[in-house]
Amino acid sequence: MSLFIFDVGGVLYKGTSVIPEIADNLKVPRERFLEIAVKSGVMDLQAGKITERDFCERFLDITGIPLDKEIWVKFFSPEPVEANIELLKELAAEYTVVAGTNTIESHFLFHLNRGDYRFFHRVYASHIIGIAKPDTQFFEYILRKERVEPEQVFFVDDTLKNVQSASLCGIKALHYTNPAELKNATDRFLSRRT
Repeated sequence: MSLFIFDVGGVLYKGTSVIPEIADNLKVPRERFLEIAVKSGVMDLQAGKITERDFCERFLDITGIPLDKEIWVKFFSPEPVEANIELLKELAAEYTVVAGTNTIESHFLFHLNRGDYRFFHRVYASHIIGIAKPDTQFFEYILRKERVEPEQVFFVDDTLKNVQSASLCGIKALHYTNPAELKNATDRFLSRRT
């Protein structure tokens, strides 16, 4: 049995990071906004430990700047990477393909309502399972739920830290750069499995 785990934002959909747009909208330098977002609990937000409203309240306490709780979805406009979605559909016809994604509730619901998860067998969303990448527990959770050994798994993500974490678990992992490289890597993985 082979299992494929796809990151969603940055691999299947581009335009998923809203940090630059939020920072520009608030007229806060992007690096500074990111620092404040970390202090305000953005990682807790992705792990489902706080709500978007909680994040906004923490942000206000730190900066004195009020955030609309809709700010996360206001600038969210993911566009499909068609070649990667076609590959996902091809793989899903023969193998188990799941999403392994760091996300927040509003972005998850956006993708869900638009049907972006329809080609996956299952979706492991950080805010629902309570663990976010690059924590190795994220991958261990998926391995347990899917009842597979690490050597049976291929994972792709556009964030190097997440790829390194999956590799530590014994998973074959690819740092995504382009569709052709992804296709070649999945072909190599499958050829070694047969």
